[in-house]
Amino acid sequence: MVQMSDSQVESFFQTPRFAVIGTNSVDGPPQLTTVWFLYEACVIYVGVERRSVKYRNLTRDPRVSLCIDGDHPDGRTVVVYGLAKVLESETPESERIIWCLTRRYHDTDEDARRYQESISDLDLRLIKITPQKLVGLDHGVDASGESNT
Repeated sequence: MVQMSDSQVESFFQTPRFAVIGTNSVDGPPQLTTVWFLYEACVIYVGVERRSVKYRNLTRDPRVSLCIDGDHPDGRTVVVYGLAKVLESETPESERIIWCLTRRYHDTDEDARRYQESISDLDLRLIKITPQKLVGLDHGVDASGESNT
């Protein structure tokens, strides 16, 4: 296993993957949820429903962690520790980001629009995560640079 370089992490973020977001519960274990994400200009965006536990957790405590796994057989993983900010208002920029986030996980514009229509009754918010620490590891490569897979 070796540490990924900044450029390797940037490249890793370009492929649509699932992430697990961890928020801090009031008096219990971390609350974990699988989410879609968009990485843009050194910031990570995630959509959340306003009535969700993670939304309530983030409005109370902005500390967040995110684990993005390359999935088997890709041995790479990036863990992000940072601060989250709930973007409450709808702006042209937030609408653009939401579209990019939705489109990233659909094969066509039509599929993405259909998905957006199917969730239009939800009270969604955009979360902006500013990374404070990134740990990128490639478990498929050993310290000598040789592939383990």
